[in-house]
Amino acid sequence: HDTPSTNSTTSYMPYSSSWRIPETYNCHAIPACICRPEPGDAPRDAPPPPDSDDVLLELYRTQMLPVFPFVVIPPSVSASELRSNRPFLMSAIRMVTSFRSLRSMRAQMYRLMSHIADYVLIRSARSLELLQGVIIMISWHQYHCLMHGQMNNLIALAMSLVVDLGLNWPPGLREQTRLMVARPDEPPGRTNEERRALLGVWFLTCNISVSFNRVESLKYTAYIQDCMKVLENSREYESDITLLYLVRVQRLTERIFELN
Repeated sequence: HDTPSTNSTTSYMPYSSSWRIPETYNCHAIPACICRPEPGDAPRDAPPPPDSDDVLLELYRTQMLPVFPFVVIPPSVSASELRSNRPFLMSAIRMVTSFRSLRSMRAQMYRLMSHIADYVLIRSARSLELLQGVIIMISWHQYHCLMHGQMNNLIALAMSLVVDLGLNWPPGLREQTRLMVARPDEPPGRTNEERRALLGVWFLTCNISVSFNRVESLKYTAYIQDCMKVLENSREYESDITLLYLVRVQRLTERIFELN
């Protein structure tokens, strides 16, 4: 079948004025997951995000992006533009930057998980925006729950989206596998945004695999090395240099771990 769409129409997520967390949310999670409700807890309203989207997006750019630069929001993109064009991504950023209000973060996380269940599992949506949002949700999980009951599910989803979107292979090689298509379209070129997403998923899966031994890491391939070379040569953003160092150090850590 055709390559899944990468546009944001597959992930519409309106801003909500209601932040209620139902008592069933994470009710079967492991005891260490602090997102799970306490016995006898009733549904209650959580506070809204602690700041405006403009403030939260700037917080993401200045404090979070420099240390985890796998999802870059260009300086020219405003919060209102991101909310309009990539609502799920803006919602994920809003959640992780609301760390001054833990209850608000948990309520927003519930809405994000509900959206994923609807759009990904029920509607079979696939998009780069969804993948980027999931990467952000995983990257800063320690802000709202260190042993999150959904961690394995989110990691598996990120790896699945990488494969479904064909980001783990060169575009031309993916087209060669479409044997049922007599004249496949010319494959679109890979973007740096897609390369960062692939490297971000590899970094996260490798880090969690080495640190917690909870998941199998995405395989480090020659194509991942090619993506790193392109980012190094293009120098599109200063943060790409940090990204390359993070991946190289994690790869070295993985190799040491494999020897022990």
